[in-house]
Amino acid sequence: MPPMSVESRNKLHELYALLEEERELILAGRFSDLTKTAMCKEKLVQEVASKNPNDDAILHRISKRLERNRALLTSVVDGLRAASSRLGMLRQTRDSLGFYDREGRKENRTIQSAKALERRA
Repeated sequence: MPPMSVESRNKLHELYALLEEERELILAGRFSDLTKTAMCKEKLVQEVASKNPNDDAILHRISKRLERNRALLTSVVDGLRAASSRLGMLRQTRDSLGFYDREGRKENRTIQSAKALERRA
């Protein structure tokens, strides 16, 4: 197998660095900046793939970084879903009153105004 060209090696290192930048953006919560990074990453991946690189060590490290960033993004999405669900439950709790009647059936009553309830100590 012929040695990899300097250009191919540079593209691999550029992709490797971009993946680290992507990780930092994810950890910092700068998700709007990920769009630009994703476009650059896609372009670099296509360029690298067209060169048919043969450096298994750097390809393995890039693969590990891709997997790590994918796991981080999956965790972000899971966290957003959990937060959204919790906010929905809090809204429901704020807007309704749940109780059980004499027969043990659960009933929910909508509250017209949360300010209408009087709190007593």
